[in-house]
Amino acid sequence: MKVLVPVDNSEHSRVPIDVLLMREWPEGTEIKILSVVDLIISVGEGEKFVATVVDRVKKKIPHATVSSAVIIGESKDTILEQAANWPADLVVMGARGRRGLARILLGSVSQTVLLYGSCSTLIARRPGGVGDLRLQRVLVAVDNSDHSRKALEWIVKLPWPKETEIKLVGVLNPLADGGDGFSALYKSSLALERSKAIDHTQKFLTNSGEKLNKVLSNKITTQVLEGAPGEQILKKASDWDAQLIVMGSRGHGGLSKLWLGSVSQEVVLQAPCPVEVIRNT
Repeated sequence: MKVLVPVDNSEHSRVPIDVLLMREWPEGTEIKILSVVDLIISVGEGEKFVATVVDRVKKKIPHATVSSAVIIGESKDTILEQAANWPADLVVMGARGRRGLARILLGSVSQTVLLYGSCSTLIARRPGGVGDLRLQRVLVAVDNSDHSRKALEWIVKLPWPKETEIKLVGVLNPLADGGDGFSALYKSSLALERSKAIDHTQKFLTNSGEKLNKVLSNKITTQVLEGAPGEQILKKASDWDAQLIVMGSRGHGGLSKLWLGSVSQEVVLQAPCPVEVIRNT
């Protein structure tokens, strides 16, 4: 696995490193620490900061190959080019912004990489305001689709601390109840459809959990949620105190370079913890 971590010499960029070090990574992982500067006089400062980051990562993940690069350029373009040309499997970015204003909760560089990047992206926030934790609760939002299957494949190929619980959730959009003006027969039919949908979703989650259990020794649990998908995923992450959300992305295919679906974008913008969005490539 090849992991690209863009940083700068700011408190903001320390969060992605903290989140990176929360994780366990497979043998053979390559990690590249990237600093993009806009002036040649900033190169020396960038190299000094990157060297301290590389040293910290090597100590915490000794089995990984850790390299670095300091490049003069524009941050968005340089990160996208580095991710595509290396090529990276995952880019770890910080979330910079002011709470309360959803459209700027995510910094412009992070949002550009998330929307236009060639690989999966981890948007890093420090869960509970504490860094260097070991992951204990990972929430995986899935449905019966190709992009969700890709997220499950991603989970399987990564090592997880033995104490980590992985919770699979599927969200059902609520069915309109029709109000008092609809017949009892219609409402009975609606209730039957709802029951079938819950059973179908639970069966998918159970089957997915069984597949994970064949490979992972972690505790795997499942839960069906009902409501608006983004809202329900965020609520469960908050109520359960999730330390990481993993989800696929239903994007726009060939119609646009934007591959991030609306639910994924809502979760990324408002999540209380890191969010890993897996690209279906």
